[in-house]
Amino acid sequence: VNRPPPGDRGGESRLARVRLPHGWAEAVAYHTMDGMSTTEHTEADRLLGLRALPVDNASISIDGMESDEAGLRSGRVSWGRKAGLAFAAFTSLGALGMVAMNAVRGGSADLAQQAELAARAEEEAGLRDADDSLFITGRTLSMMKRTHLSINAIKGGTWFSDVVGLGLGGQEYWYNSTANDHIGSGTVGNVSTEAMEYVNSGRKKICAARSEFSWTNIDQSNEYDMHEFQGAQTTSGPLGPDYWWDLIYTMNTQYDAPSDSNVWNVFLHMGQHMYVDDLTKHVVHLQDKGTPFLARYYTSVAHGDQSTTMYVIFVPNPYNGNVVIIHSGAVGNWHARNLFRALETEACVDAVSLPYPLETLEEWWDDLFVETVNPRELPRPIPILDSHPVHDFDEVVDYFGPDALNLANWSNVNMVEWSNNETTTGADSAFIGTCSMLTIQMQSQFKSDYQMRYVYTPMAKGFTELSTFIKYVDGNVRETVGFNSGYSRWMDNHIALSLPEYDGTELEYITNLDKLRPHLEQAKTPYHAHFTEIIDGLDTGSIWAWGPGGLGIEWHGTFNYTSFEYPVGNFDFCTADSACQADDRQCNMNGDDDTAGATDKHSRTTK
Repeated sequence: VNRPPPGDRGGESRLARVRLPHGWAEAVAYHTMDGMSTTEHTEADRLLGLRALPVDNASISIDGMESDEAGLRSGRVSWGRKAGLAFAAFTSLGALGMVAMNAVRGGSADLAQQAELAARAEEEAGLRDADDSLFITGRTLSMMKRTHLSINAIKGGTWFSDVVGLGLGGQEYWYNSTANDHIGSGTVGNVSTEAMEYVNSGRKKICAARSEFSWTNIDQSNEYDMHEFQGAQTTSGPLGPDYWWDLIYTMNTQYDAPSDSNVWNVFLHMGQHMYVDDLTKHVVHLQDKGTPFLARYYTSVAHGDQSTTMYVIFVPNPYNGNVVIIHSGAVGNWHARNLFRALETEACVDAVSLPYPLETLEEWWDDLFVETVNPRELPRPIPILDSHPVHDFDEVVDYFGPDALNLANWSNVNMVEWSNNETTTGADSAFIGTCSMLTIQMQSQFKSDYQMRYVYTPMAKGFTELSTFIKYVDGNVRETVGFNSGYSRWMDNHIALSLPEYDGTELEYITNLDKLRPHLEQAKTPYHAHFTEIIDGLDTGSIWAWGPGGLGIEWHGTFNYTSFEYPVGNFDFCTADSACQADDRQCNMNGDDDTAGATDKHSRTTK
């Protein structure tokens, strides 16, 4: 851990920094102890005026108006323990081009391994058979969105689009002057050009940015979104996301080639698991771009698929601390397939394996639509589950349990607590490694199941750093957020769940945000509720809440004002506590007739 060289940030730094293999990251804002830089900056440099409250590392730049940043964020930097050797052994793979290959699925495990897997599957009877896939009944929680806290939302969106091959659903900047408003893609012209023109005129101060991706089912009646969001007004403490994301990215890229072994660390569990029909094109694409990734194979633990070999790549995201995790049953070209190595034991195959058989995954893959950059290049990935590493497993179990949130009692979800201590002899040894999971099984916004996994692997590398990180962000949130007051930038990193809908029979279900509120307070959860829109005549919004393990949860539903007082205000990105102001053009608190176009950063849910 080092400090930046004196003088290059305009004063004395309060932020400890990690020296990366390629030098200091360019995206880090620099502040003195009072939260403000001592160096004069033009609006074109900072795109932020002086703020009413000290904030830490959130300066927003207008991307696309200058050359690409040097170093970490460029996507073409040297990486690994020996820079320059990353893909030298596999340069012949580039000759494959982007030609689709025939799917070749792996073989079977030995008899002893099959017996162990069969026994494990039987003991895990609580896991739902994926063949009984849920339709959108509205009678359970559904995963509607994943929002990442990004240190550069626009470039982070471009990076994700390039790595995964998805078309951007939109890019936006929010600004404040006489009102909270935003510039979106296609409003006038290029969103970055438009934002720069606003700033140079002296009339606007950029305070937030977002990139958006959306998946829809085959008839486009439901939608799942992924957002890269960057706020500039909310606080995150003296060590902000730029510090932690750089540290995590460095840990996640300490290897020289995708096939390097024994390089697993606990932060590689912090990501979104997706599925494609064949990984060959993604492997070739990542090799060609020089993007760091790990290539692994494992034997599936999905019911009915226990002898199937699955392939998975882990692609660390330099902008949001997470990992893009893409699975497939096939790597059709043998050159690409030779990159894959067995998944490390300390990774815990149960924590990595997709829980659904290939037949089900392929059915879902056929039925979902997402815009792609070029449909002939990379196969479109579909989201299957989220995983998140934790340092205190009991705390997570207790949070969702009957004495706190009591989730299973009112949401009609399956909650499965699993540990290999119960299924594997010697699991607590250094050779195998303890692994525990709390899985919340729900539905997606489509005709598919979805899972949220909290993963505990204390013997994996980086576990001490994970503990430090979670304690830090949890402490910061609890210092700045109360019961329906305040906000922390760390809450931008969250999953979003849509509440069940009442169908007249399950009276115990929580179907609106007012009924959820006392459960959050019983669980001692910091939160802040905001109106977002009117759907079918009902006031709709979200409770942005903290959650266990350093990950937030957005609860989306309707208000009936039996607990919350009418009116509930919109989310204002240009204030430190997220509360909208009297001069906001779109704020439900102001009694404006124009409330339906909420200024919320999170997308509306199609009901």
